Amino acid sequence: MKLPILQQKNINDFPQFIEYWAKMYNAPNDVPYDNSINKETFTAEDIQKLYEWKNTSILSGAKQKSLNTKIKSKLMTINNFKSNFDLDKFLKEFENVSFVWKIFLLHIIKPFEYPIYDQHIHRAYQFIFDEDWQTISAQMKDSAKDNFYFQTYLPFIKKQIDSLSLKIREIDRGLFVFGGNLKRKNLTLPIQLS
Repeated sequence: MKLPILQQKNINDFPQFIEYWAKMYNAPNDVPYDNSINKETFTAEDIQKLYEWKNTSILSGAKQKSLNTKIKSKLMTINNFKSNFDLDKFLKEFENVSFVWKIFLLHIIKPFEYPIYDQHIHRAYQFIFDEDWQTISAQMKDSAKDNFYFQTYLPFIKKQIDSLSLKIREIDRGLFVFGGNLKRKNLTLPIQLS
């Protein structure tokens, strides 16, 4: 079976690309996410479940300690940001949180404005724009991830949402699945939309 996928540099088919790949996302795994993401006020348990969802498992001792001390201990601040958000203040408040976890926290505070970031999404974006996607990994420096997210990816996503009426969560799902398949070399390249 020929896999329909975005042809490199042909962003005009982006909605079709997202629709196709988002359908392959394992949505039943999103129950913890769906049960908490739209709450007006988070509990510590909501934050725990969301980070376990992001991690795809119970957190290791070191990750749990980091979550407790750097994020859950600031629950009141997180809930205040949900109604009174300022990006600069957020970034300053959580400057000691790893980049992926910080962006996930940004996403759960403002899920309709800030997409999730991870290596699969980064890899998918790089592939779509015919950039070096094979070196994208979890070991990249946070400064490189920060630059990509805020200078390149976020403006691109905002444009897609405004001009194409795509939803952030669908884009997250589509790029996550596609980027994961790229990493596992689960694709036949070159690939085109059929």
